[in-house]
Formats: sequence, C-alpha cells, structure tokens
Amino acid sequence: MQEMSSGRRDTFQEDGYSEGRVKKILWITSSFPVNEQDDSVVPWMTELVTRLSKEYKINLLTADYKHSGSNSYKGIPVSRFRYWFKNGEDLTNLNGLNNQIGKPWLWPKILSWFLNGWIAVHERLYYTKYDYVVVNWAIPHLFWVPKCKEYTFYPYKIITKEYGSTAYKLSKLFKGYILKKSDVLVAISNYVKKAYDDKAVYIPELQKITIAPVFDKPKRERTKILFVGRLVERKGVEYLIQAMQKVKNVNLYIIGDGELRPRLKRLAKDICDYNSTNRINFLGKVDEETLKIYYLESDIFVLPSIIDRKGNTEGQGIVILEAIHAGTPVIATNVGGIPDMIKDHITGLLVPEKDSNSLYKALQFMIDNPDTAKQYAKAAYEDVQERFNWDAVMGQWREILN
Repeated sequence: MQEMSSGRRDTFQEDGYSEGRVKKILWITSSFPVNEQDDSVVPWMTELVTRLSKEYKINLLTADYKHSGSNSYKGIPVSRFRYWFKNGEDLTNLNGLNNQIGKPWLWPKILSWFLNGWIAVHERLYYTKYDYVVVNWAIPHLFWVPKCKEYTFYPYKIITKEYGSTAYKLSKLFKGYILKKSDVLVAISNYVKKAYDDKAVYIPELQKITIAPVFDKPKRERTKILFVGRLVERKGVEYLIQAMQKVKNVNLYIIGDGELRPRLKRLAKDICDYNSTNRINFLGKVDEETLKIYYLESDIFVLPSIIDRKGNTEGQGIVILEAIHAGTPVIATNVGGIPDMIKDHITGLLVPEKDSNSLYKALQFMIDNPDTAKQYAKAAYEDVQERFNWDAVMGQWREILN
C-alpha cells in the first residue's frame, strides 16, 4: 500500500503538482449566470471569481438552468449538471433553492438535483487534481464533497463560504459537521461569523458595479425611493409597500423579480388605491447601466430585510454598498449582516424588522431632513471606502489560498 500511494504522488508531481505552479480550484455553487450578459444572479460572486481567476485556475460547477448547458464565463469554464426536464430546471438562480425546499411537490426534483450534484462533484474530484474545493452555501453542497483522505490520494483543502443562511434551521443543526469538515470557513459578515462561534474568517462581499457618487440630490415634488433585490420573503418588501400608506408624494421603484411579485403587486394596488398621492413601480430585472441610473437618481434607498419563517435572513446586503457608492442615503432593517455597513444615525438609519410604521417614520425623517440624509450618505461613503475595498478582500483570499 505504501508503494502504491508513493507512486500516485510521484505521478501527481510529474503532472505539475509542485510549488510555484498555478493552483487549481473547484468552485461549487447552486446558482450562476447562464451567460455574461445576465449578471443579475449572484453578481458579488461573479466579480470575486473573475478577479481570482487572474491568479488561480478555477473550474466552476453549478446546476443547469433550463438546459442552458456548460459554457465559459469571462474565460472561466462553467460546468452545469442536468437534473430535470428543460422547463423544469428552475430550482436555482432567481428562484433561490432555499425558497423551494418547503414545497413538498418539488421534493422529487430537489432529490434529483441533490443526487446529480453529488455525482458531478465526485466525478470531477476523481478525474481532476484540485488544490482547493470552494463550497458556497454549506447546506447542502458540503454533503457532496468528500474529505480528500476518504476519496483520493492527493491533498485538497475544503473552503466553505457561508452566507445569511447560517441562521437557517438546517445549517444550525449541522454546525458541528460544517466546522469539522471545512479546512477554512469564510463568513461574509460578523453576523455569520458569530453564528459559527467566531471560528470563521470574516471576508465581506463587495459590489460589482462601480458608480461615481452624487450626494446633491435635486429638489423635486415627488421623492424617489428605491428597492433592489429578489422578491422573496426574507427581503421584507411587503413592509416597505405598507409604509407607503402614510408617507405622501413618493415614487417607489422596485427592481428585481421573484415568486412573490404577483402578491406584492396586488398589495401595492390596494395601497395606492388608499393613498393616491403615491406611485409604486415594479421594474423587474434591469441591466447594469439602468441600475446605476436608478441608484444615482433616487433620493433614498431602502432594504427592509427580515428573518423569514425558515430562519433565513440577509447575510450582508450587497445592494447597500451599491447605494452608498452612488451617494444615496440608506434606510435598512437591523438584521443579519446589515449593521456591519450601516451605523444608526451615523451612516444611515436602522429600523426594526417587520415594522412598516418604523419604516414610515424613517422615510419621513429623511424626506423632512435632506441635509442630514446627505451627511449620512457622505459618512457612509467614506466608511466603506476604508473598510470595504477589493485590495483588502483579495489580500485575505490570497492568504487563504497561498
């Protein structure tokens, strides 16, 4: 047995497994854009992977989405595993897998997704030599990855990247398993780090889009309020819409899509019928340039996230960073990783979750006090320039990978 093991290792070194070569990473994620033009899915991840790919050889593995097939993303090979019929391959991307687990009629599809993902990971680890396996969202993806000593003769390390779903009941149940199996655990916020007893490395996510800030917002008759994000329960959009009952003369722009859109549109119609001075506009998905314009032209940005029924919440809230870089004042709820970016009455306003009245009061305060709102926006911009930048984040990833 010792001779066999030695032979495999010698062959591996002949294949280039030595110091100084470009290290290989298998990057596993449930969602990824189907092409370079559709960057509304996990834009924070695509930017990180793109930057890392300039220094490391990355192979990305993800679930197929409506038979979009394997391709490349900015030179990064993207392998997609099939798990269902064409139009039924829709568990991931904008729908969000966590939002599908509670639907019993989807369980056969979810089981097929899980088994095909397990097979795809094992095939790649058997036939390809990797230095690192990066797992985005521990549950369920970490179940797919064997410890190297259990499966192969060559060493690789497992890096698990955790988001707001650490509060998710299933992740909390498997916390010990996640900590034991991961060689390195990366948390995207202090909230996530604390959920793992501070045994994780805190590396924040950063925004993809770059915007030159505009702090001086023009005076107008109707205040422009902006929300950006998926229309799912944990985003708390219904509470923002309910806040429109009391505030007057505003235009609320909702950018993003998701399964709750029909219900939210019905709620918005009822609110606007009650308070005819307001307009609520559902814009769906927009391209990056259009998104920049809305960030710059909005007077207030609101992220009303909540802890949903599954215990899931906002791990960080990249859209807050985008709004701050545009010079737009921010109102957000005090949940998850949001307090890492917003300090109440210093760099923005924090309100309790699921409280439309508090959202109304915060909105009215910023509308009535535009100079104070401008001070918040400037302070937030200076703060994130210092604490949330790519040089620091890339340095942290190099330290882990090298």
